[in-house]
Amino acid sequence: MGVALYTMASLKPPFYEDTIRGLYNAILYKQQKPIVHYSAPLVDFISCMLQKKKESRPLITDLIDFFHQRQVPCKSLSDQFDSKRMS
Repeated sequence: MGVALYTMASLKPPFYEDTIRGLYNAILYKQQKPIVHYSAPLVDFISCMLQKKKESRPLITDLIDFFHQRQVPCKSLSDQFDSKRMS
């Protein structure tokens, strides 16, 4: 979902390479270019969704909370992940 949101916001995919091997390595090791012209909370949230480690990405409940509240900073989401996964 992070790739889809990033692509909609920037009109470009977060990772682009000429070969499948290059794309695979880009996904694993490179950072996407920053998104501009959107609110900081939305940019932070999309960046969270593109984290390399699965455990660091937001849960679907975080996505719902974000769009209802529109002010869920990315840094606080990471603190919420562990407590939600533990319950």
